[in-house]
Amino acid sequence: MTLSTLLDGFASVDPSFADVEITAVTADSRRCAPGTLFVALPRGDRAGFVHDGHDFAPAAVAAGASAVAATRPLPDLAVPVLVVDDTRWLLPRLAGRLLGDPSRQMRLVGITGTNGKTTSSYLLEAIWRHMGRRSAVVGTIETRLADRQREPGMTTPDPVTLQRLWADCLIYGVHDAVIEVSSHALHQYRVGATHFTAALFTNLTQDHLDYHPDLEDYFAAKCRLFAPDDWGQAPRAVINIDDPYGRRLLAQLGPEAISYGFGPEAVVRGVEPVYDAHGSHVRIVTPAGEWRQDLLVLGEYNIANALGVIGVALALELPLEAIRAGLAGCAGAPGRLEPVRCGQDFTVLVDYAHTPDAVHQATSALRGLTPGRIITVFGCGGDRDRGKRPQMGRIAAERSDVIVVTSDNPRTEDPDAIIAEIEAGIPAGLAEVHTEPDRAEAIRLAIDLAQTGDTVLILGKGHEDYQILGTEKHHFDDREVAHEHLGGRGL
Repeated sequence: MTLSTLLDGFASVDPSFADVEITAVTADSRRCAPGTLFVALPRGDRAGFVHDGHDFAPAAVAAGASAVAATRPLPDLAVPVLVVDDTRWLLPRLAGRLLGDPSRQMRLVGITGTNGKTTSSYLLEAIWRHMGRRSAVVGTIETRLADRQREPGMTTPDPVTLQRLWADCLIYGVHDAVIEVSSHALHQYRVGATHFTAALFTNLTQDHLDYHPDLEDYFAAKCRLFAPDDWGQAPRAVINIDDPYGRRLLAQLGPEAISYGFGPEAVVRGVEPVYDAHGSHVRIVTPAGEWRQDLLVLGEYNIANALGVIGVALALELPLEAIRAGLAGCAGAPGRLEPVRCGQDFTVLVDYAHTPDAVHQATSALRGLTPGRIITVFGCGGDRDRGKRPQMGRIAAERSDVIVVTSDNPRTEDPDAIIAEIEAGIPAGLAEVHTEPDRAEAIRLAIDLAQTGDTVLILGKGHEDYQILGTEKHHFDDREVAHEHLGGRGL
């Protein structure tokens, strides 16, 4: 594709190099070769932006790049330099156009929210599977096109990888896909030039305030998913109106939006929920019909996830029989209240909950199902939002009988200092409190404290199989540690 065709409508191109042939677009100078347009991304003003892509433009040209897009003149380069206002906005659009904007040929669902994105993705995929459709899942746990697994990376991949992913979906005959869309991805335009058929908002509670200056900025980033795209089309919105930010978002959207929740004003409504050790059960009320839905996932928050997915399925005009059967057969996502069973007479569950609201939801889901005590193991990530640490300590103490405060990816911070900030929020005398910086020892301690009928809830990592110490990842899996210790007890 010529440079002038690629940039048409995005930026003006000097006629002297309008016919330069471009075969690839990248923001990584190491991936440049003849025919590549290198897009220099600025450092930015948020956490995580370490490098300025303009500094790597000479290396990109040395590697063979045929042209450079930048936000300022780079006069010393021996290739055409296109100066534009925002290269971060431009990158996904160039990557998409070069591949024929593949997402426009798909039924693509974006899910955003603080909690519930991954489970909702798996629930929706289960409906497609029941229908025999080949589908893709892109998110926190994995990137999978039908049965083809990709290396997991960020929750939402970079824009060039993402556009390549949509193109690969079409090659493999996949036309249905669901992607978790993080606030970082929305703020950084990673899903720019991606056409969404439907978009789901699950909830918004405190998280990522190491990146966003406040909750309003966090919310504004989430709202971008529901705006009209480059082709003037907005996704069919499905909004949780039990969440205050969801109600605000619904007020901004048109009457086509589908609301869901437990209240009478919701378009998709859950009524008469019942919970037991085998899952959750709820009557579903929708304009398309009513039915009793059985779910393998536990807790009110997982019923809410199912309600949101039902709203999406209705927006996609999927048959009710497939919705009901697909949801009933889905065990949810790995590392979400995942049991560890070694014949013990108490319950051990591993869950990804790592925000104040998620801790509240996970512990609340288990209170009515636990005849004994709830013993909660948790920590908070280092070099991340410090404001949620005392909140998580308070909530864990309020909702548990015993808590074991430990490390969870301390990164470059002192684990004991993080634990002290968590302890600062724990009211005196509310729960039995233990501290153990060594996460493996903390899990073993919690299991040793457990008695018949208790529930040991290990929070924070879920599906993750690593612990970040300093700047290095080390293999660590909560499920493995729990399984090994339970097995070693001779149960």
